[in-house]
Amino acid sequence: MMSRAYLKPLMAAGVEVYARLGTILHAKMMLIDSCWVTLGSANFDFRSFHRNFETNVIIDTHAFGLQMEALFNEELALSKRLSLTDHLAATWLGRLWEWLLTPLNRFL
Repeated sequence: MMSRAYLKPLMAAGVEVYARLGTILHAKMMLIDSCWVTLGSANFDFRSFHRNFETNVIIDTHAFGLQMEALFNEELALSKRLSLTDHLAATWLGRLWEWLLTPLNRFL
């Protein structure tokens, strides 16, 4: 999950954010039009692709896209949608840690 400090502007703009409950799979997946899939260890940022040397595979078939869409929907059903109100109600200690640690994000 991305840093909580970045969630407020995304959620305020209408982006839906979910937290997976229970056991998680630490893989990243992007699905476009139920067909084009990228799957792997890389986060979708410059650092993962150019500094951490992580990699993903791209699969462009409708059959696999539909399988990944079904898997995504199963995972979404096991997740809780986070609200902006809940996010803003974080403890003062949690907000302090976010404020202190966010500038270090580029080094982590």
